[in-house]
Amino acid sequence: PAERAIAELRTSTWNAALFTAPIALRLVKLVRGLGDEKLAQGILNQARESYPQNPEFVRQQHYLFSDYEEFDKAVAWFEGVVQKVPPVPDAVRIAALIGAGAAQTNLLRFDQATKSFQEALEAAGGAASGELLLEQAWLAFDQNSYEDAFRKFQEASAHVTDDEDQH
Repeated sequence: PAERAIAELRTSTWNAALFTAPIALRLVKLVRGLGDEKLAQGILNQARESYPQNPEFVRQQHYLFSDYEEFDKAVAWFEGVVQKVPPVPDAVRIAALIGAGAAQTNLLRFDQATKSFQEALEAAGGAASGELLLEQAWLAFDQNSYEDAFRKFQEASAHVTDDEDQH
């Protein structure tokens, strides 16, 4: 059934009435899982256009960039989202800052990653989400700061929901 739906999707035009945000999100996850980067990117592009207020599509873009280790491309894309005029909603900006920080961590640009995560924390009013704590933990781990990483992983585990865990 999934293969048939994907085949139909390849030949159809985007219809926001049919592809609600939850359905588009499921589709992106499914197609990413099947390893079809081009189709996943196409769905994401349409979903972000149809639902620009939804930070989940920014998160999925982060996962797609990570799947294919396109970290330089990710940093540029996330910075573009953060610098948009007019500004994007706070939740979208925070997701983009976290995505930028994660990509910068993978590129070993630790100072830039720290700055992105700090901006995300400030934009969230000082309340770190499980997602932010998890990415900060990976940053600490990659910097060989294992005590800090362990502490952040523990904090993150108290925040991360089952939905957040299944990217």
